[in-house]
Amino acid sequence: MYLKLVAAPFFAAGLLAQPAAAGPLTEKELTDLRSRVVIVARREPMKFELGTAGRGLGTLPLALLGPVGSMANIGISSARVAHGGKELLHRYEIADPADFISRQLAERLRGPAGLGDVRWLEAEQPGDWSRPESFRPITPRGMAIVDVRTGHWGIHAFLSDWNRYRVYYEARARVYDPWRSREYAIAKAYYLDDYEKAEDAPTLEELLADDAAMLKSKLRFASIQVAESLRSELLADGAAEGSAMKEMRHFASRYTAAWCSQDPASVASFFSPQGSLKINDGAPHVGREAITEAARGFMRDFPDLVVSMDRLERNGERWIYRWTLTGTNTGPGGTGNPVKISGYEDWKIGPDELVAESLGHFDPQDYARQLAGNRP
Repeated sequence: MYLKLVAAPFFAAGLLAQPAAAGPLTEKELTDLRSRVVIVARREPMKFELGTAGRGLGTLPLALLGPVGSMANIGISSARVAHGGKELLHRYEIADPADFISRQLAERLRGPAGLGDVRWLEAEQPGDWSRPESFRPITPRGMAIVDVRTGHWGIHAFLSDWNRYRVYYEARARVYDPWRSREYAIAKAYYLDDYEKAEDAPTLEELLADDAAMLKSKLRFASIQVAESLRSELLADGAAEGSAMKEMRHFASRYTAAWCSQDPASVASFFSPQGSLKINDGAPHVGREAITEAARGFMRDFPDLVVSMDRLERNGERWIYRWTLTGTNTGPGGTGNPVKISGYEDWKIGPDELVAESLGHFDPQDYARQLAGNRP
């Protein structure tokens, strides 16, 4: 199972974000923005949809939906779908993924895009998506806005099996000047749980077990890939890239999301059956089972682990995947201290188009210092 990025209409097949009418940022626009303050903000999300058609009375979904009538077994009204989603978010304290996405975009615009003064606004901003001037009260003249909003998101039962569910998520981002009412660029990306068979998908009870751990993991998985896709669309990464780079960038984006999924086997699935992962000067982990255990160690030590992709480079026949890891060491026997460390993996890709060999590198002294809570 993996999350698939699909283009509009929402459930169409495909692997590319929907191209924006305004197009990506041109080099001239980037030059203009590099001389200005850029504010990254997020809007209030659209309602989370809990589609539980066909579930019987007294089950967990209907408990979230509140009192229901005698027609509950036939279907749920759109009002109850919205109410159930709101109750689900409240009950399990599920955060809007646009918060994470806006932070990621701020980091990427400040770094690879070379925008010098990028400021992230924590508070969600009210206003009408169709009216850029609604940001004027918080934006002094001369500043530009990067506006992020969660669009359609939720969980829905399969039509072929009402006991099985999939998660979907959409986010939109645009860059504009609220004073000039000028839109520089706009991007939209959708993700959808993709299963070959409905019976492979989880039940609602599985999604919501352990304080909705699986649902939260899936949404975090989606937000990582959506953030990368939006950044790529806004900055036109790959406009002049060959197909090999585009394919590897997509591969690396999915690999990044796997590290954030709390599913160590999903990390190992990106390696050839006898592929290897070597971390610094340690012995290589050979085979998917060993790689799964290596990934499990990091996920166990950092339950809130987030890995972001900083850059992907080609080096002859190999690829350099640069990353940043953030998390809090609250796993068993952990120190409770936050860690933020950057490094890279040097990949050899095998004939099966999976990683045959990965040589991982990061600063072990800096890592140990942060684990101990020692700041420079």
